[in-house]
Amino acid sequence: MRINTFQCDECPNVRRESNHWWMILDLGLTYGLTVAPWRDEYLGTALFHLCGLECVQRRLFKELEHVRKESDAKTEN
Repeated sequence: MRINTFQCDECPNVRRESNHWWMILDLGLTYGLTVAPWRDEYLGTALFHLCGLECVQRRLFKELEHVRKESDAKTEN
């Protein structure tokens, strides 16, 4: 039997069975990410594993900042 341990991608928390974790997924859409409650069947498409809504908000802010900076760089050239 294989046991996977997941650590939050925003803080040092480790996933336990009773935690209410979230995932940010790349579903192959033209543009955008999907936020969903933890589901084992999404593990292959999960970009980030997050322990709660606060960490989801922090990660989304970072991702949006990254997109904005890329967009700003393209308009400067």
